[in-house]
Amino acid sequence: MNNLALIYESSGRLEQAHTLLEQAIQIDPSSDAVYLNLAGYYARQHRVLEALENYKRAAAVNSQSALPLIEIGRIYLERGQTDRALDQLNAALDLDPHSLDAYALLAALYDKSGRKKEADAAREESKRIKPS
Repeated sequence: MNNLALIYESSGRLEQAHTLLEQAIQIDPSSDAVYLNLAGYYARQHRVLEALENYKRAAAVNSQSALPLIEIGRIYLERGQTDRALDQLNAALDLDPHSLDAYALLAALYDKSGRKKEADAAREESKRIKPS
């Protein structure tokens, strides 16, 4: 059901995709993948608050996954809430110290805050993890 919803969304059948994702949550409310997909659906529809709510649910369901924390951090960064974004990104790096996405967002956050040294350090760490 979850994968079918993604297919529906990619083919423009948005209402059907949304319905399937909601049904998938009813069937398996312990699936962080369904919450992540529903959050992604909302994010692509520019429904940021609903996306944020479902990323938080995904994080609650699977406290060992860095992905929802990274996405929460991304939303906070886009909304100018840099302190909250920093908390989420650091929490994500605690779970996955090799997350290139978290380091890229940290670099952007530090750039936005005028903290060039920290931005450069985040970029260097991502290069150390995955050299070009």
